[in-house]
Amino acid sequence: NMNGVFEISNTTDSTVPSAGSGSVDGALRVQGGVGVAKDLRVGSDLYVKETLEVDGPTTFNNQYHNVNTGHVITVGSGAEGQTLTIAGDVVINHNLTVSGTVTTINTEEIKLADNEIVLNSNLATNANPTEDAGILINRGSATNVYVRWNETGDYWVANNGLSENEFRLA
Repeated sequence: NMNGVFEISNTTDSTVPSAGSGSVDGALRVQGGVGVAKDLRVGSDLYVKETLEVDGPTTFNNQYHNVNTGHVITVGSGAEGQTLTIAGDVVINHNLTVSGTVTTINTEEIKLADNEIVLNSNLATNANPTEDAGILINRGSATNVYVRWNETGDYWVANNGLSENEFRLA
């Protein structure tokens, strides 16, 4: 067992005893890189000065506090099929950007403060519109209904689910 501060400040390989053969009571300071071949267990606070990269299954049981602007928490390499699961509430006090081709929101209620929803937002301002856009309502075993902008004709259409015909809105 080591008491006090255990410091590694060179770039050569160093070994800290595993929990089975010893422990470090106090601070562990590492200057340079550190590789963990098996488990890294932190009983209290973990302070990361720059970037924390996590590659593989990871469990965080408590909270992140004071994550400063400009610092990054990365989970995995971003490869397809990797998942970050958070079992509890998430509060984001700034902007949220989701990049991907499909965003699924499983919720019972959506509340938006904005009074406009922008569809086809990836269409460049100097591009000619070619795609219809609208709102489709899933009605389960009944025929779906929708309101849609017909881009070819430059008018609104609707379908009430009673026939396969669209109705032009005045």
